[in-house]
Amino acid sequence: MNGVKNISRAVAKRRDRLPLAIAGLARTATLWAALAAVAIGSAGCAAVSSVTPLSQVQSGYAPNGVWYTLPRSIVDLRLTVIPGAAKFGLEVGNPRSIADPTHRYLLQYRPLPHYNDTIDIDVSPRGMLKKVTSRTKDETKQIILNIAKAFGAIGGGFEAGAAGGASTLHTLTIDPTDEDEVRNAVTLLNRTLKKFAESRSNPTGGCDPKQGQPRYFDPATRELCLAYQRLATRKRPVLDLKFIAANSIEGGEIHAVSLVGGPPADCSGGICYRPPVPYFYKAAIDGVATTGLMMLPNRSPVVVIDVRRGFFIEKIQNMQFDDDGFLQQFDVDKPSEIEALSLLPVEIIGAISEGLQLRIKVTQAQITAEKTERMLVEQQAAIERQRAQYDEAERLARANQGAVATPNTTPSPSLQAATAAPAAAAGSVLAGEQPTF
Repeated sequence: MNGVKNISRAVAKRRDRLPLAIAGLARTATLWAALAAVAIGSAGCAAVSSVTPLSQVQSGYAPNGVWYTLPRSIVDLRLTVIPGAAKFGLEVGNPRSIADPTHRYLLQYRPLPHYNDTIDIDVSPRGMLKKVTSRTKDETKQIILNIAKAFGAIGGGFEAGAAGGASTLHTLTIDPTDEDEVRNAVTLLNRTLKKFAESRSNPTGGCDPKQGQPRYFDPATRELCLAYQRLATRKRPVLDLKFIAANSIEGGEIHAVSLVGGPPADCSGGICYRPPVPYFYKAAIDGVATTGLMMLPNRSPVVVIDVRRGFFIEKIQNMQFDDDGFLQQFDVDKPSEIEALSLLPVEIIGAISEGLQLRIKVTQAQITAEKTERMLVEQQAAIERQRAQYDEAERLARANQGAVATPNTTPSPSLQAATAAPAAAAGSVLAGEQPTF
């Protein structure tokens, strides 16, 4: 019976916890508000940030993170000549990207305790970004709902090729946005062109037939000599090349744009990036000019691709870069933060209700289990009582049986007399008769 009393007291004690749990839930309202404030405050925090190795060293930290560099475009120049026609050409190759050593960064992950983050970074063998995927989910709302549910539940390259028999005189690679490199390249190509022209002409003796030469001197040979002589003795440069950051050409004139930016970009909020801008080039040899357009990032201002988190939502950002390190695709999936915040009170109430319902179910199950246990205890006690009664009855039966006398098997005198009379009579008859032989 003591076991039954203990079970009843345990059930009553657990029932008393329910109103205490509801009171504890009311006292934790400030905790939920604090969590919400933390989520809103950290929403502007970046999932990844870019820092320079020098800044890490100056701050006393060892450089750590994923290395990446911004692309730098270069072009190949090829000076050609058709010797039999004294025709020179300048081929400007398509831009190709290399890693810019002056723009190296460390991409660092910035974890937060109430966020689930998935960061995927792919860097090309040349050190430029190929893919960056950021998937951040603010779990603050779920944490608040879990707390509410818990309190309810517990109560609380250039390729050169032969062009019409042209021969290559010189090739070199330059940064087309570096004015000094372009100027030095033009000087070197002009020097190479004049040396070849001098080797094919006679600047001092002229190109007319000399005494003793055949009278059938080829006029074409003379014209070719004169063409080379004119190029070799020209005072002004024969070749000219210019690259200009521009946005339009009107009336044959290139209109340049200024690439001077403001203060340096702060890449602590994401990824440093330098977009390509249009450049027009003009190549001229002996007054014959050709123009072209190319996209170059070398002098464009550095910008920041934002990789910041949202609050109470799951935010997905996907960036794809081409083989030259230029941004090719940028996808952002961001639900409304205000909508998620506005639904929070309703979801908290639902979580509390769900927790309370769960608690009621658990308590009811406990009460049912305890009733079943109590019935089992009572049935066991009844069985024990019946067994005791049976044992007592058996003991009394044995005691009574021991007190009863043992029955007498000797016949009574009258019975003995009755049985003896016929025997005597028979004996007398037998005794009176004598056998006859």
